[in-house]
Amino acid sequence: MSHFHALKIAAVDRLTPNAVALTFDIPGNLKEDYSFKAGQYITLKFTLDGKELRRAYSISSPPSSGKLTVGIKKMDGGTFSVYANEQLKAGDSIEVMFPEGRFIFDETSPKK
Repeated sequence: MSHFHALKIAAVDRLTPNAVALTFDIPGNLKEDYSFKAGQYITLKFTLDGKELRRAYSISSPPSSGKLTVGIKKMDGGTFSVYANEQLKAGDSIEVMFPEGRFIFDETSPKK
């Protein structure tokens, strides 16, 4: 079952002319639910022009940072990527699913 919560965008940082980093503000009561391991991703759910959009993005911040950040590159003809790069700002809210993914870095696993 999908678990989404409306999270406020704490910061929108312009990385390049065609890419932004979105950092989300995680309320204290959800910190544990949004803790993650390196290699996981989040799904963003957003309604634009009456259509629900869902896009998955790799988490780019390190788990030790206490931040939840994703990078979004503007794609030609992209619906959400264009909107994220041109319209989103700090203070806006987006529905964010709990971190997922099993392709993670485990520093305790045996070296190969």
